[in-house]
Amino acid sequence: MSTESTMNMTPAEPDRELIMETVEKAALGTKGVSRMIPRLTETITESISWPGAKSRGIRLSESGRNLTADLYLSVIYGYNIPQVSWDAQTRVREACMSRCGVHLKEINIHVQGVDMPGETEASEGEQEERIEKHEQN
Repeated sequence: MSTESTMNMTPAEPDRELIMETVEKAALGTKGVSRMIPRLTETITESISWPGAKSRGIRLSESGRNLTADLYLSVIYGYNIPQVSWDAQTRVREACMSRCGVHLKEINIHVQGVDMPGETEASEGEQEERIEKHEQN
């Protein structure tokens, strides 16, 4: 059995892992998104079937030739949730098209929570300060 048939992909199709990475980076790069939230079923399934796999809070599903992305994320308190969702959809769509050459038919945003600015790794202001300090050095 060839590798190609086990992965059920033709050479022209982009790697699913590349698409997942692209979606994750684009979503996390959206102003107002604090983090991705893995679904419980995703965490359990991946730990059983693929030990060491990263649960990302992203589900890709395929129907025929159409690819749909469901993103499960948390938004920073004080941001306009509909605007953050719209911006995340736009960033993900553009990133997938430019980096992977993939058009996502649907990008569904599921806001699973709201984080206070200090609850995540760093608030937006702290992230900007770190970037500025890094650029000065």
